[in-house]
Amino acid sequence: MRSFLSLLAFLWLVLPAAAQSGGKQPTYYLSLGASFPTGPSWFTEEYLVGAGGTLLIGIPINAQTELVPGIGVYAFFIDETAILDGSSGSLSGGTLMVVPVTLGLKVNFAPKEPVGEYVFFGGGYYAMRFQDLDVTSRGRTATASIEGRNNAGVHVGAGLAFRASSGSVVGLEANYHTMLLTEPIGEEGNFVHFFALKLMATLGSWD
Repeated sequence: MRSFLSLLAFLWLVLPAAAQSGGKQPTYYLSLGASFPTGPSWFTEEYLVGAGGTLLIGIPINAQTELVPGIGVYAFFIDETAILDGSSGSLSGGTLMVVPVTLGLKVNFAPKEPVGEYVFFGGGYYAMRFQDLDVTSRGRTATASIEGRNNAGVHVGAGLAFRASSGSVVGLEANYHTMLLTEPIGEEGNFVHFFALKLMATLGSWD
């Protein structure tokens, strides 16, 4: 895992400069939006819709294809109603944070057109961290802690990009993530899934 992170650091720092020196301008993509738990049941039943975003560097391979190292942050908020299940009391904390560090490919089907579709896919390292959950009832507070997991994961997605005359791009994209946990949570296996729907914008030149 340390070797993979070292490779990503190399891609983030060295390849954009190398691409630029070769006449190919890297593109920086920022996307923000909502994230939806899709499995297993402890995730879908105990957590609400969350928020998240990614920062990617598009390094041109050819006219349509980019190598895209990136990092993301997704926060899923605990469902107080589901946890308390009608009991009196209150909750604080319990947020689940997922931080993927990934490497992938992006294929732009119409990179020079005003509107164009694209797909992307990849994999990497997904860090999962649970905030301590404080449960208060009848004047007493108990704290529940769940250890984090460092996981391998993959993602796949698609989007629609709108190119302005200035060269900047905005778009709408959706992608699906699957994490393979190093240790299962509960009795439903080692896989955790979520879906993200985001708005995307470029921070650099599209050309």
